[in-house]
Amino acid sequence: MSEPVRSGSAWEYSSDVQVGFVGVDGVERLGSLARCWDEPFERATPVRKFIAFER
Repeated sequence: MSEPVRSGSAWEYSSDVQVGFVGVDGVERLGSLARCWDEPFERATPVRKFIAFER
């Protein structure tokens, strides 16, 4: 039987995740999720439309 995979917190991996976005001030940013954690993403303007489908 194989060994179980050790699960860690998501915060352990946040430095490996890269995010790119345009901030509220219009400046394009790219960096690790850990570095951009306090960025208010909910205030940023979407870069593309979100399409909704009805069933």
